[in-house]
Parts: sequence; C-alpha cells; structure tokens
Amino acid sequence: MSNEKGVFHATSFTNKASTLGTASPGREFLKQLLGKTIRVVLKDKLILIGILSGTGHDRNLVLSDCDAFHREGEELISRGNVIVPEEKISKISIPIPLQEEKDEETKEEKK
Repeated sequence: MSNEKGVFHATSFTNKASTLGTASPGREFLKQLLGKTIRVVLKDKLILIGILSGTGHDRNLVLSDCDAFHREGEELISRGNVIVPEEKISKISIPIPLQEEKDEETKEEKK
C-alpha cells in the first residue's frame, strides 16, 4: 500500500465469520467495484456520484468524495463522504468515461 497523499485505497473487511468462497454474486460484484467511481440514484431521485469505499453487513454503501445532484448536469448540492442506506437506493451504475478519459487510458496502456 502506498503512502502517497490523495491516493485512495479501498479495503474490504468484515466482522462476520469467514464465508470464504461462499459470497453471493451480488457481493462479488460489489467487491469488484471497491475503489471505483459509481453512480447511485436514490428513490427520491437524488443522484450521488462517488468512490465506493465500503459496504455494511446491513447493505449500506459507503461513498467517498461523493457529489450530490438533483439532476445530472445541474448545480452540485454537496460534496463529502456519505453512507447510503440500502432501502433508499433505486439504481447503481458505473459512469461511462468521457471520450477524453478513454483516450488518456489508451495512451497510458501503450507506454
């Protein structure tokens, strides 16, 4: 693990008894998303975009560096770290990178 400032390192841990190899497909999917930017739409239509930094055994999501909007493209309401209760979630998605970001990733891969 790097000690660089500003670099996010996702960590997965639990206080439940070991269930190694028995995680549900949904939990495995969430583990793959740890440390990645996700978009969460709440039932009240609020949109949260942030880094998935963890989950709770009660199915809450923890988002870091989270931005909140009423509608995509509108003015930012707030920014910070958020715990999202499972019962408030309507939809979870992975934002599609802009073409510029894809071009940068392709350049880095070619190096």
